Amino acid sequence: VNRLSIGAQSLADNELRALGRRHTKSDFLHTVRGVIAAGFTNVSADLMIGIPEQTPASFAGTLAGMLALKLPHLSVYGLRVEEGTPFFAQRATLPLPGEDAEAQIWETAVRELTGAGYRHYEISNFALPGSESKHNLRYWLRSPYLGFGPGAHSFFENVRYDTPRDLAGYLAAVKAEKWDSLCQNAHRVGGKEEQDEYVMLRMRLDTGVEEADFIRRFGTGMEQEYGDFSRYISAGFLKRENGHI
Repeated sequence: VNRLSIGAQSLADNELRALGRRHTKSDFLHTVRGVIAAGFTNVSADLMIGIPEQTPASFAGTLAGMLALKLPHLSVYGLRVEEGTPFFAQRATLPLPGEDAEAQIWETAVRELTGAGYRHYEISNFALPGSESKHNLRYWLRSPYLGFGPGAHSFFENVRYDTPRDLAGYLAAVKAEKWDSLCQNAHRVGGKEEQDEYVMLRMRLDTGVEEADFIRRFGTGMEQEYGDFSRYISAGFLKRENGHI
C-alpha cells in the first residue's frame, strides 16, 4: 500500500458535527501528520461542498487549511441528499447553502486549487503533476477493477456486479465458498449502452474523448452518433482540440 485517501469533508467542526462525523479538524490534522511521519508521501483528502451550515467563507477557511498541508491530491464532492437517508427525512429543515452559494463555493475550489498548481483532471478530482489517482482513473477509463468486502462493486470483462451489502451474509458466503452468491446483479455492458457509457465517463476527464479512439472502438464518428457539435462548441459547452472532444 503506497497511497492513503483520508475523508476530511470539512475543517469546520460545526460542519463535521452537522454531517454526523465522529472526527474533528484536530483529529484530521493529527492523522495527516501521523501518516506523513510514518513515511507516506502519496496522500489524498476528500472535501465536501453543499453541506449543512457551510458558507462560502467557511469553505474558504477549509480550503486555506488544506492548501497549507500541500497534499498531492484532493477530491471535492458535492453532497447528494438521497432518499432513505437521515438527511432526506430532514431535508425541509437542513441548513444547506443555496444553489448560488454552492456554485460560488465550487468556483472558489476550482480557482484556488488550479491557481495553486493542481490539475483539475476529473470533475471532482485535483492533483499535483504526476499524482493523479490511478484508482479513480480506472473507473473513468473503463479499466477492469475488483471490489472485495460487503457492498463492493466490480467491473471485469465488461460485466458490472456487486457483492452482498450485509457483513454476515458476505462472511457466510465466503465460509461456504458460494462464490456465485458474491457476484450478484451481474450486468454485461455492450452495444449502445457501452458506447454511451464510454462517452459519459470520459467526458468527466479533462482529456475528454479522443475522436479517433471512438471510431476505432465503435466504427462510427461521434457526430454521426450524437449530432452536430457546432452549436455546443460555439456556446462554450464543448471544445474540439487536438483530436479530442
